[in-house]
Amino acid sequence: MAGAPQPGELSFRIAGEGDFDFVWEGRVDIAKADDYTIPDVKKDKERALSAIREGKLLLALIGGKPVAFAWFSISDKTPFGAGYGPFGRKYAFVDYVYVHPEFRRLGIGKKLYDELGKRCKEEGIKEIILDVLELNERSKEFHKKAGFEPFVTLYSKRL
Repeated sequence: MAGAPQPGELSFRIAGEGDFDFVWEGRVDIAKADDYTIPDVKKDKERALSAIREGKLLLALIGGKPVAFAWFSISDKTPFGAGYGPFGRKYAFVDYVYVHPEFRRLGIGKKLYDELGKRCKEEGIKEIILDVLELNERSKEFHKKAGFEPFVTLYSKRL
């Protein structure tokens, strides 16, 4: 395992197209952690490339090498429910957050969220919302430690 990043060693930037392979590797790892099979890989890859092109992927880097990302969007629509109508406030919705396995438990994920929060505040956005699958215990634990609180609960019944 890598040691904790030294001050000044961790940096952040918006992902570029050259970061696609790292982002896709993370997307696949996230799906595995959530016990989820990506139904349309081609479409999901196009979605990832679109997020990169739109500046919606924030990277954490050590020594210039990507080690983590937050894939997000900005919206003022209701983040839950079938209608997705007006929500009354603008927020960043994190679709995925990923830290490469070699760099987990070093505080990088928390610092990535701190950086995203700083950038959001500069744009007048005062809230970050995300969803965590109930079965992903590590993600739930991490997000609670990072200051996130449950907001809405969805229930499912397999038929």
